[in-house]
Amino acid sequence: SVLLLELIPEELGQIITSKLKIPTIGIGSGRFTDGQVLIVNDILGITPRKLKLAKKYQDYQTLTVQAIEQYKEEVEQKIFPSEDNVQHMPQEELQNLIQWVKQSL
Repeated sequence: SVLLLELIPEELGQIITSKLKIPTIGIGSGRFTDGQVLIVNDILGITPRKLKLAKKYQDYQTLTVQAIEQYKEEVEQKIFPSEDNVQHMPQEELQNLIQWVKQSL
């Protein structure tokens, strides 16, 4: 068993932890719980909101937005997908498919 303490004042987390025989895990509940959990999006800075309970270790939101903008531009300019990003059918299968489509119409 374990008790998850989420978004409670540090003092309350400390009191609860000191009174229980089972471990406590804190999410934004101070330094005195037996363990800590943060959502990975908060640690990486992916979410636009700044949470007091989370320390942002990296700013992946900026990198993510830049990557999406680059993807959008390359799609609009017909740069992506390129020959490196596509799969081709074997020629014989392609010819069979073309024949089948012609016969079906």
